Amino acid sequence: IKAYCIVCLTSYIVVILMHEYMRNLYPTDPYIPLDESKHQLDVIVDVMDNNIRCLKEWASIGSYGIDFDAYKPLYSEHDDIKDRTGNVYGNLWSYYPGDLVEEAKNIILERFNANDISLDLIRGKTVLDAGCGSGRYTCALAQLGASKVVGLDFGEEGLKLGTRLAESLNLNNVQYKKGSLLDMPFPDKTFDFVFANGVFHHTGNIELGTRELYRVLKNGGNSWYFIYGDGGLYWYSRKIMNTLMKRIPQQYSVDVLSSIGMPMNRFIFCDNWYVPIEEHTTNDNLVKLVKSIGFSSYQRAFKGRKTDFDYLVINGTEKDRLLWGDGNLRYLLVK
Repeated sequence: IKAYCIVCLTSYIVVILMHEYMRNLYPTDPYIPLDESKHQLDVIVDVMDNNIRCLKEWASIGSYGIDFDAYKPLYSEHDDIKDRTGNVYGNLWSYYPGDLVEEAKNIILERFNANDISLDLIRGKTVLDAGCGSGRYTCALAQLGASKVVGLDFGEEGLKLGTRLAESLNLNNVQYKKGSLLDMPFPDKTFDFVFANGVFHHTGNIELGTRELYRVLKNGGNSWYFIYGDGGLYWYSRKIMNTLMKRIPQQYSVDVLSSIGMPMNRFIFCDNWYVPIEEHTTNDNLVKLVKSIGFSSYQRAFKGRKTDFDYLVINGTEKDRLLWGDGNLRYLLVK
């Protein structure tokens, strides 16, 4: 009860401090000067100590209680998990800037180029964006040369946004479809390429979702596959924050982060806090899974952006693994 009261009375500073902690869990943040004299594990210890001091000081300052009941809940606990997840992300995507497709395209190019993955796997191919959300990657894949891209998601708000994006960009090779990743509404061997970027860990059944991906992929087809790893302080912290921050309405957190000038395309700080399900998987377990399903080959795409930590986990020190565990699990899978 005492902890809940502190969250209510100091909710503004809690949001800011949790944001500060999470952004420092990454090897770099474009808005924080990089201190190369310290390992990020040592930095995060300093950040946590400072956050504790700030919270103690703030607790002694007069504040107003927040009427959280005045905020419309995003979902009911009785809602289907697909609807709950769709509502969390749908609310966040409404804040995205207009250049989100260009940003998505640059992210694909950056990660593909770094890992020697050819765009020929996409060009002229039929592509599924599994768990397309706002449709930004769906449109980006279309602009990168796919002959047809289907965006599949269960969240209606995201599908509406994706449709508007495709129309605004005059993309005639994009189609959106509502459906579950655990029971995809497509025949076997429909797609040449499946783009599954950070979705199956939110379904509640990573294995079933991955089997569905395999089913709808053509023989010899490829998939960009990304799910969350496990181990280390980073993943442990995400689990704790997902529990703690649900005591504060998502819209309130968005308002606070907006008030301190956070660019609204950085929804990474709110999806983990509020998504109903976030599963974590070790690299060993993922490799066992893709082998058992029948993928003919798998290549870990551990090189990427400055904010990624996969390369450090594989090639770095014990401190890197203590902080980031197995890292993110990004793979190119071949059926």
